[in-house]
Amino acid sequence: MLPKTSTLIPILLAEVHSMAIGGHSGFTKTYTHLAVNFYWKGMKNSIMDYIRHYDICYRHEYQALSLLGYCNPFPFHK
Repeated sequence: MLPKTSTLIPILLAEVHSMAIGGHSGFTKTYTHLAVNFYWKGMKNSIMDYIRHYDICYRHEYQALSLLGYCNPFPFHK
């Protein structure tokens, strides 16, 4: 168990979230990889905040949620 103020937490978050295999894969996988060996109070919130403020993931999430094309169907012509 790590203290909530440990200087290792930002390093662990950066390393696990940016892994070459499966990196930048979101909260669940990042949490799963970390929870195998580490725990600190507020761990879930720390991971969510890290991912929310990670520039690459923020831009990717925005692009993934953007709608492409028209939202309304084209009218039928007879």
